[in-house]
Amino acid sequence: TGARMNIGHGIRVNERMASNIGVIFAAGDVAESYDLIQGKNAGNGLWPWAVEGGRVAGSNMAGVPALLPATFRMNCTEVLGVRVASAGRQDGGEQKIIRGEGKLYHKLVFSGGRLTGYILVGEIRGAGLLTSIIKNQNEVSPLELEGLLGRPISCRGRLDALSGRIQIEPQRIQR
Repeated sequence: TGARMNIGHGIRVNERMASNIGVIFAAGDVAESYDLIQGKNAGNGLWPWAVEGGRVAGSNMAGVPALLPATFRMNCTEVLGVRVASAGRQDGGEQKIIRGEGKLYHKLVFSGGRLTGYILVGEIRGAGLLTSIIKNQNEVSPLELEGLLGRPISCRGRLDALSGRIQIEPQRIQR
């Protein structure tokens, strides 16, 4: 048919992991799916997205509709005993460095009243919450997040609610 595949740094795919030639699918390192932070298709060579992209591509090839949610880069590791977590954009926008002494560093990046990225070094508690805020594109102020990162974060109430136990009175977080 002479159709040309849409290729950038990889094969550009839609949320079904299909290329512009509908019978050709791609996932993993060769695919460019929609990146929530960049607002365009981009490569995201991280294992969890590769696995999920493969699952979505395989389901669609088998005739079972599935969609990959918008992705963005995120990672968590430990280097020489120091924990590091990052997600989204690390530059541009409004940057707020909450802590920057010794082995402790927290940087938040905002754009248009929304958190678009972070870097946490040393203490990474709260990384899941920050990632969720980025993914859901919640409006949040730097001051609100600074307060959250400055104290322990507990998900106990939410976990109890999900398991069917209802918490009558919220527990106070002890410092």
